[in-house]
Parts: sequence; structure tokens; C-alpha cells
Amino acid sequence: GFALGHAGAWGVRLAFPELPAWPPDWAVVAALATALGTGVLFGVLPARRAARLDAVQALSKR
Repeated sequence: GFALGHAGAWGVRLAFPELPAWPPDWAVVAALATALGTGVLFGVLPARRAARLDAVQALSKR
């Protein structure tokens, strides 16, 4: 997504040189921080919780 966004902005700058089409630095930092936070919140934390479960209990029907 990061590379695609920069490639799109580059394409817009080539097509319309008078249009200032580049992402501000704060937007790049905010996007990367949001992606990292989302990955940790919805990926790593549930995986850590699941890793602490007993495998037999986790797979058994209740």
C-alpha cells in the first residue's frame, strides 16, 4: 500500500506537473503507525493469547 500510494502520487505528478501531489511527512508516519498498531492489536495479541492455551482444551468441544 505504501509503495502503491507513492507510485500513484508520482504518476499524478507526471500527468499534472502543476499539481502538488505528494504525501506530507506526517501522513506517511501516521499511516505506518496505524498499520503497525492494527497489526499488533488484531494479529499479535490474539496469537499470544492462543499460544498460552492448552492445545487439548482449545480443540475440545465444550
